[in-house]
Amino acid sequence: MSDSPLSRRARRNADPQPAAEDAAATGSDTTSSTSDTRDGATSAVSGDATSARSSRDDGATAATASGDEKRERKPRSTARTWLDRLILVVAVWAIWAFITTFVVQPFRIPSGSMENTLRVGDRIVVAKWAPRFTDVKRGDVIVFKDPGDWTDPVPSGNVITGGIRKIAEVTHLSASGSHLVKRVVGVGGDKVSCEGPGQKLTVNGVAITEPYLKSGVQPCQDKFSITVPKDKVWVMGDNRSNSADSRYHDDGTGRLGSVPVGDITGRGLAVVWPIGNIAGGHNDEDAFSKVPAAK
Repeated sequence: MSDSPLSRRARRNADPQPAAEDAAATGSDTTSSTSDTRDGATSAVSGDATSARSSRDDGATAATASGDEKRERKPRSTARTWLDRLILVVAVWAIWAFITTFVVQPFRIPSGSMENTLRVGDRIVVAKWAPRFTDVKRGDVIVFKDPGDWTDPVPSGNVITGGIRKIAEVTHLSASGSHLVKRVVGVGGDKVSCEGPGQKLTVNGVAITEPYLKSGVQPCQDKFSITVPKDKVWVMGDNRSNSADSRYHDDGTGRLGSVPVGDITGRGLAVVWPIGNIAGGHNDEDAFSKVPAAK
């Protein structure tokens, strides 16, 4: 049977429905896509905002923690700083006091009595252990305390300078009392003598050649002969014509002019200043090597 015109129109009117449904479906997908896109964008924006807030919060937390640490690390107090400095000063002083009491001590040469071995202004260091643990020998250069008015009294000065000097002595920054430096030419029991100008010094009968004497100086100007008491030493300067040594403080017996071994501060170790004069202790035991022991 052939289709009538009416039937064909009816079918054409009925066909557009799926297209509408497709259109609706397409529109729904588009709407859904648009909605998804908006939701994604919103989500992305929301995520970025959340991330930014989180970063700011973390930064604020870190800054707060850092501030707390800074508050915890307070600077050291002024009192503690000064206490540390005081401890350092005391420690340095204690070390210095120990060294100058038992090991070595510096001295300044004040006069020309030991020229040309030691010159005015030279700084020498003496070994303080030497008199305690070894015998003092002939030819040694020694520093000793004034055994009795050998030197002029040190001016006391005013209250300030006197106080400073006393503090320096107590703290071992300066030697206490007056000290002298001479050369040992005789020890306990030795007979030391000289026949006068132009003659050599003799010890226990042996004439001594003294290479350390200042050029042009006589070994002695006056005749003398003494015996050194036990536990004492007889001392003379290398510049014999300008040295108020044992000879000038004796009564002709050796008793008053000899220096007690207990008054010896130390044996010459080295000249340390000025640089041009740096040298050893200038001890010369070899000059007395042929001298026999005292009888």
